[in-house]
Amino acid sequence: MNISDSISLFLDYLSTDRRLSGHTITGYGRDLHDLCDYLAGQQITTLSDLEARDLRAWQMQHTEAGERPATIKRRLSALSSWL
Repeated sequence: MNISDSISLFLDYLSTDRRLSGHTITGYGRDLHDLCDYLAGQQITTLSDLEARDLRAWQMQHTEAGERPATIKRRLSALSSWL
C-alpha cells in the first residue's frame, strides 16, 4: 500500500471512528505528512519498502535540526499510532 494513502486512511479513522479532536488530527497529519515527504525523498513510497532504519533516520534528522525533545516525542507518538 502507498504510504500517503495509508496515512489518509489513518487520519480518516481517527476522525470518524475514534472521534479525536480536530487539533489532534491536524497535528498527527502534519507529522505523518512530514514523514511521508521525507520517505518520498528517499524513494520509499510503499509500506513494504519501509524499514526501521528509515524511521530512525527521520527521527535523527529532526534531532540534529535541534527540535525540542517534546516535539520529537509528539512526532514519534503519531508514528507509533499510525503503525
